[in-house]
Amino acid sequence: MFAAADITVSVCSSDGTPVSLLEAMASQSAVIVSDLPSLTEWVEEGVSGFRVGTSDAEQLASRLRRLCDDTSLRSRMGERARKVIELKADRTENFERVEIAYQRLASHGSYGRKSGL
Repeated sequence: MFAAADITVSVCSSDGTPVSLLEAMASQSAVIVSDLPSLTEWVEEGVSGFRVGTSDAEQLASRLRRLCDDTSLRSRMGERARKVIELKADRTENFERVEIAYQRLASHGSYGRKSGL
């Protein structure tokens, strides 16, 4: 569904990192999200999407109009969003990082014994 969307809007008052946002970005959909701290890692204002205040309907409407009117901007933001996902959300790469971290912990040997594991 996200691959068919030119624009994805996700403006909620509280959230972690919604998987739906990551899926939209991976599909090169231009995104408008809440200006929540958890989303600043993923959406750089004006570069990989827009961030708006959760109660600022005028700002949301303005950003939505801008994306609707500017196909080039939508395309650039969608491409940049995809690159963010490729750099930060590659599942295989992240699993490898976690595995390396676990191996480092396990190689120290003392962690499991002290905690009773």
